[in-house]
Amino acid sequence: MSELTTAQTHKVTDLDLHATGPGTLAGRYMRMFWHPICLSTEVEAGRSRREQIMSEFVTIYRGESGQLHAVADRCPHRGVQLSIGWVQGEEIRCFYHGWKFNGQGQCTEMPAETPGYAARMKIKHYPVKEYLGFVFIYLGEGEPPELPCYPELEDEKAGVLESLARFPVPCNYFQRLENNIDQVHVNFAHGDVFGDQGVGEIPEYIIEPTDFGLRAIGRRSTGDRVTYYHMPNIGVIAVPPVGDEVDWAILVVWRVPVDDYSNRSFNVRRARKKPGAPIKPVVDRSAEQVAVSLDILAGRRKLEEISQNDRELLVPVQDNLALIGQGAIADRGEAENLGRSDAGIIALRRLWRTELQKLVDGEAVKQWPWPKTGMKVTSGAKGSD
Repeated sequence: MSELTTAQTHKVTDLDLHATGPGTLAGRYMRMFWHPICLSTEVEAGRSRREQIMSEFVTIYRGESGQLHAVADRCPHRGVQLSIGWVQGEEIRCFYHGWKFNGQGQCTEMPAETPGYAARMKIKHYPVKEYLGFVFIYLGEGEPPELPCYPELEDEKAGVLESLARFPVPCNYFQRLENNIDQVHVNFAHGDVFGDQGVGEIPEYIIEPTDFGLRAIGRRSTGDRVTYYHMPNIGVIAVPPVGDEVDWAILVVWRVPVDDYSNRSFNVRRARKKPGAPIKPVVDRSAEQVAVSLDILAGRRKLEEISQNDRELLVPVQDNLALIGQGAIADRGEAENLGRSDAGIIALRRLWRTELQKLVDGEAVKQWPWPKTGMKVTSGAKGSD
């Protein structure tokens, strides 16, 4: 169901979860929260760029002072893409006929029009903030909520911080959310990689509600692996060390819809390195990971051809095969048969249906604050609210 048309009589089902474009039920809900839209470094002073999020295009630009602005995608004069225009001071000028807009969306100049016309013309503008190397945007109505912050990632003593905006994966964002909270798939999809990292044993799977969403515990004889799900689309995960890392890393991921058929992951990783280890630049291999995944799904390559030593390629490809292999939008109807190991997925969908039903019924939805004291996210730690 792509549009909310039955208002108060609509009963929310799993079919409502995937569509996030303007006017859709899940789209209205997602627009009540902040989302990363690009890397801070991708927007240079005096430059603009076009980004797509939840089937909506936005113009992001940084004024000559360095201040960020976000406005509508197109000039209201003839519908030309604003991001191909010129940034002048803190304003952006359309390249077609020179209409100019400030960061609040107000038209300030129409060179070929009569005086006073510009004052009557305004386009959408969106609140933007920078945090952890990302540009966050709020697409909803009214005043935005507080931007969630993560003390776990702000602590420089906890290791080196790496931020990465990944290439879009051709599947619905909700498949990504379900994969985040699924601890059992690690034993099979990633068993050849993480089998010696204390996750080879099929866990007792425990799902607990929290003030910010869900806690998923994979209980094994070697200890608990804890995954946190922060509503609406954020995963906080402990991941095994790689390369020069000396302990499990903290990984926070935002799964952001590009449109209903693709999504981007915005990843922040904090990990302690060996003393004296060189700080290597972050390399985004996600386009390669998607291409290899599509080749394997099409039968042009085999998964076994990827080296076990190349985790940066192998693990994302393993996830991509499962996610893209479900189809662009997974069938959550009769084609699906859930079991005991899917407790996290069942709880996640129930959470979403509950919040979307509140929206349908005109009730206040929850803002899901993250604990200001942070969260212990390490292998073998039970964690606490």
